[in-house]
Amino acid sequence: MVHIFIFTEKGFIGLFRGITPTILGILPYAGVAFSINEQGKKSISTFTGRDPSNMERMFCGGVSGLVAQSITCTFLYVKLYFM
Repeated sequence: MVHIFIFTEKGFIGLFRGITPTILGILPYAGVAFSINEQGKKSISTFTGRDPSNMERMFCGGVSGLVAQSITCTFLYVKLYFM
């Protein structure tokens, strides 16, 4: 029902209000998380001479998500400000 109200009040464009800040927040997060994750797995392979285990991969994923969220958290505040 909310989407009908928004459509009647703001039009079709009103349904997508806030999508630009959302995309601008997601893209840097994904880029940073992917880069850190891949570099972490590459570092483990270099130091140990083998592929990372599942636990090491999970650790790399967790650390990359933590760092990426810490770096790109300001985009969330900007997004909320514009919405």
